[in-house]
Amino acid sequence: MQKINLNKPIKAVILARVSSKEQEEGKSLSAQVALCREYAKHNALQVIKEYQLVESSTCGKRTEFHKMLRFLGTQAEPMAIISHTVDRFQRKFNETVAVEPLIQTGKLELHFVNSGLVLNQSNYYDKALLWDVNVMGARAYINQIKVNTLRGLDKKIADGEFPSKAPVGYKNVMEGNRKTIIVDDKTAGFVRRFFERYATGTYSVEQAAEDFKNAGIVSCKGSAFVPASLHRVLTNPFYYGIMRVRGELRAHKYPPLISKQLFDKCQAVRLGYHKQHLNYGCKEFAFKNVIKCGCCGVHISCYNRTKTNKGDGRVHQYTYLRCAGKANKKKGYCCTSKEIREEVALVQVMDKLKAIRFPQQLVGVVLERLSASSQQEQKLQQEERLSAVRRLENIIKERGIWVSKEVSGLVDAKTVNEKLQSLNEEEARLKEKLNAEQTNPSETAWTMARVLNLASRLPELFKSSQPEQKRKILKLVFANLLMKGKNLEIFYKKPFSLLAEGSKCFVWGG
Repeated sequence: MQKINLNKPIKAVILARVSSKEQEEGKSLSAQVALCREYAKHNALQVIKEYQLVESSTCGKRTEFHKMLRFLGTQAEPMAIISHTVDRFQRKFNETVAVEPLIQTGKLELHFVNSGLVLNQSNYYDKALLWDVNVMGARAYINQIKVNTLRGLDKKIADGEFPSKAPVGYKNVMEGNRKTIIVDDKTAGFVRRFFERYATGTYSVEQAAEDFKNAGIVSCKGSAFVPASLHRVLTNPFYYGIMRVRGELRAHKYPPLISKQLFDKCQAVRLGYHKQHLNYGCKEFAFKNVIKCGCCGVHISCYNRTKTNKGDGRVHQYTYLRCAGKANKKKGYCCTSKEIREEVALVQVMDKLKAIRFPQQLVGVVLERLSASSQQEQKLQQEERLSAVRRLENIIKERGIWVSKEVSGLVDAKTVNEKLQSLNEEEARLKEKLNAEQTNPSETAWTMARVLNLASRLPELFKSSQPEQKRKILKLVFANLLMKGKNLEIFYKKPFSLLAEGSKCFVWGG
């Protein structure tokens, strides 16, 4: 005989739930609440509170749900929970563990409007199996959604689409009914210049953060960029055509903002390439981070010294160069180098720059030979680019064929994944090749003429430039500068070494 519950609850709360804001905007909550109110009216249940939750039933801690249970626990008399369906109430068995003792002790009833299922102390053991079956159905539905989502995500990634928020320089948009990513014209140029300036080694993420702030550029969350967030921008391969998903690097289909060569150069600077921590790091010196000590190999530091003339009382300021290891008294160094005045080093550098000469009579010969080979080189470049474009088109077709084979069951997933990975790597190499800056042979002669003219004017340009420009010229022309005693050992880079050697010959080419 069914046990009669003498403490039949007459008070109830309504639970309506959606998983996201999108569902809430679709009026799903109001529809659930309306049906639950109508149910309470026909079953003589007095609704004292309504809970309209926007939270997932499978992810997170379900904060609002447990808040409702705590409220029910504070009530002295038995209560009922009215929900439209079981899957609105729960989609896992976690909630069963929390609610089951309350039902068995008669403190709680569950009412599901759509199915008419009621669970209370008197019928719990009869209806518990039906409750569990409904929960299993809801759980199976969620699992199937996850499988379909993952399958769609795999297809999206295989097609080179990025399944997340676009980084700064790009933006997420809708094209018809499909989400995609395009270049953000407002920020792309700024991001590109950030990489270009950082690659010079004279521009920091701190400076960039200030520039981004002044330009009003913010992240996708609306927050200002700080050095840490710009560091993430700097290390994101998305900008040269590679996306990082699930811990893997894959080629994407969106236009790159920079070349891989520029990205790699920025990483070399970031990892400490030609970096030096100096006490005078905020000051500009022509030889900062350029000269090394010929005795111990440590960088030469620069500092200012003020002297007062005892005769006339005039104050003079001089710049000196000295070994950074010796100046900082590092343990274990054995350095006998001495400091020298910057003027002494500048005179020696000027002598080396003046040694670079290129006779004007040779300019015509060089340009004539360059012009003769430019047409052939240009034709070869065009053929290579056309071949790369055709191969990229074939890769897209091959990728679709392999995905179709997997869907139809002709090929196992492992083989398809290996083949898709191979195609993605090949696609990345081809895109990198196409996006790399191409030399225009028709402009080579003109560029060479400018280079030769620049080489003949190096002493003049160096003498009239500021410390930062002087440092750039030093890094451009010289491969290595060593300070030994009062003298500098200076080694040219190519082709300046050839120009300097050629200038020693009385007759060029003889």
